[in-house]
Amino acid sequence: MPPKQQGGGGGRQQQQQQHHSSSKKAGAKAGGGGGHQDDLQQEPLQAVVLADAFSRRLDPLTADRPACLLPICNVALLDWTLENLALAGVDEAFILASRHADQIKRHIASNPLAAPKLTVIATPDAQSIGDVMRELDTKQVIRSDFVLVHSDSVANLDLASVVAAHKHRRRREKDAIMTICAMPAGRHSRTRPPGDLSLFFLEPTTSQLLHYAPVRAVPRLRSTTLPLELFDSDAPATTSGGSNGAEVDVRNDLVDCGIDVCSVDVPPLFSENFDYQTLRRDFVLGILTSDLLDSKIFVHVAPNGPPASAASASSSACPPVIGTSTYGRGYAARVKSPAAYDAISRDILAKWTHPLAPSGYLPGGERYSARAGLRYVGKDVVLSRTCTFGPCSLLGSQSQIGDRACVEQSIIGPSVHVGARSTVLGSYIWEGAQIGQGCTVERAIVGEGARILDGVKLGRGTIVAPGCVVGPDVELKPYSRVGMKRYGVDDDDDEYDDEEDDSDDDDEDMPAAGRPGAAGAGGAASAAAAAAYSKELGAQGLTSSSDEDGDDDGDGDDGTLSSAGSGSDSDDGQDLVGSGMLTLSAGTTTAEKAAAAARLADFRAEAQASLERAFDEGHTVDNAAIELKTLRMASNVPLTEVRSTVIPFVLSKCDAERPKETVQTLDRWGGLIQSVAVDDEVDALAVVQRFCATEPAYHKLFVPLLKKFYNDDIVSDESIVAWWRAPASRRTTPDNGGERFLALRKAAEDVVRYIVESQQDSDDDDDDDDESE
Repeated sequence: MPPKQQGGGGGRQQQQQQHHSSSKKAGAKAGGGGGHQDDLQQEPLQAVVLADAFSRRLDPLTADRPACLLPICNVALLDWTLENLALAGVDEAFILASRHADQIKRHIASNPLAAPKLTVIATPDAQSIGDVMRELDTKQVIRSDFVLVHSDSVANLDLASVVAAHKHRRRREKDAIMTICAMPAGRHSRTRPPGDLSLFFLEPTTSQLLHYAPVRAVPRLRSTTLPLELFDSDAPATTSGGSNGAEVDVRNDLVDCGIDVCSVDVPPLFSENFDYQTLRRDFVLGILTSDLLDSKIFVHVAPNGPPASAASASSSACPPVIGTSTYGRGYAARVKSPAAYDAISRDILAKWTHPLAPSGYLPGGERYSARAGLRYVGKDVVLSRTCTFGPCSLLGSQSQIGDRACVEQSIIGPSVHVGARSTVLGSYIWEGAQIGQGCTVERAIVGEGARILDGVKLGRGTIVAPGCVVGPDVELKPYSRVGMKRYGVDDDDDEYDDEEDDSDDDDEDMPAAGRPGAAGAGGAASAAAAAAYSKELGAQGLTSSSDEDGDDDGDGDDGTLSSAGSGSDSDDGQDLVGSGMLTLSAGTTTAEKAAAAARLADFRAEAQASLERAFDEGHTVDNAAIELKTLRMASNVPLTEVRSTVIPFVLSKCDAERPKETVQTLDRWGGLIQSVAVDDEVDALAVVQRFCATEPAYHKLFVPLLKKFYNDDIVSDESIVAWWRAPASRRTTPDNGGERFLALRKAAEDVVRYIVESQQDSDDDDDDDDESE
């Protein structure tokens, strides 16, 4: 690691002021920082930490706390980020937070670091990353090249060498304003979830970014458009030593690390372009497509094996410190979703982040004793003689595992108690949580201080927020979410635009039963709602513990249960998802009910007309989805009604007697079904089942549709299994086709069996990979 550069005295301050005052003037060219070589060498290295992702993918865990303070392997995410910055020689870091800045300050005060110097800057008015960067520019605190990092990044990346290479490049290329860090990940890597990637088009010898294309899951990206000049052999070299545009590396195997090295000119560019709201989709694409700016962006591919570029790393044309195989090695990934949380936790246990690992050194100083099979045990842990402590697991200090209890592939926080005969598999139990006797917790997250009472079964993918109480003797279906506040009723999904995520966001707005006694539009919640809620969470679950931090807004809607139909992640700012369920409380008047019914009828008529126009005029799926979203928000109808309108309409355009035309129709419009299904795929499958059961001509089309949905990822495999297991899939009514409804479920057994066996094989392969590390 190169030694830190030391600056001068008062003369240096005057030079800093002159440099910053000229940085905005250089914004039009975005290369003004290159001429200040003395500043590049003398200025202390600064970092900017983005504390907010402007996403709700980790709700309800982030309802009352910033995502950067969530623990991973019993260490706050922010501590992982600051540790990596300290190892890189960062002298000063600014943490920008739009929410919960006080909590971040308290955390820093209770966990002081020798370096870097930390300053928390509150940005309460910021609604996007672009707003945060503009606020940073107004503060005038950035003096030279700096590291821009998301606070949910977990890394052991050799960032010091990446910064050194960036500065070296800046001396040669004054227009090089950013270096993006990316990590290669194989097709089946757990850090590479579907729909969470981007296409990087790179100049082979220098890794200059020539073109960037986000890869969305909804609708699926089937093609992209490239500027023809990328392949023009007569074009000028992209940079010194370049290949004149004759060769382009196309990389679909790179995971964005959430770490960039930026020039001082980057914040002013956000101020000059108020339409820049995101880093990748707006800023990066804006720079690459601008006719006015000569700025260049480069990509550092953190090497973990032989170079994958079309140009040999040993090529004489490659600059001495520019490349992808000689420096900047390491691991880096972002905790952007529950799936990413699970993947990165398992990577830490498997020592991918060594030496920052339980077997070596963890930020915060916690120490663990290592045992065979990637098992780690903290101080003062109590293990019953008859308990099972399986591989790939970590037990926090002062935790207790009861008689005949089983803990495997899980991370247990400090002071957690797991009761007798309970099973915890592939789960994350945070500090102070209590698991009662005879419980089953499978691939779930249980927040701090939560209490899972005796006999409770948490389905796969369940998230229980801190302080909640569940049970006793209840079973939560897969992908349920339990929070201390009512979730997804009055929130505006468009407030969040998960800025670099190219996948879908977990912003489900499922039906949520209010707690008895909660204030409502017409008074107390109905007895029916209370009974349903009691059945879901258990009798004692109704008295979930209060918010000790006093941050509760007092609405009384605590202990909410939200049940997701899928574990996939959806991007709320782009697709047809949102909040605002049409709910009628016990005190709703007759006039209000009539008005709601009228809105519903109007929506159905207008949605049908909109869909007819989209099909007749050949609208894109994106435009059709946006128009439907506008109609839904104007009518204030529930998302279930959108699914019940859109899915049958699209299926009605399929001809069961003409398979080829049916496939073409679904290839063209399957993305629209996916966009309305993304927040509750189980309900979407129930709509398909009901349509095929009530329309005799489509009865034989159900199983082929299910296979098509599975193969094209219109719905996830977990959702297909969850639909088949759900009571609603076998509940017959006069309106859903009766026995034909059941017959379709029976016909789907082979498809479901195949999916379950594939999942089991995949889990076995993951376990083998973990144990081989």
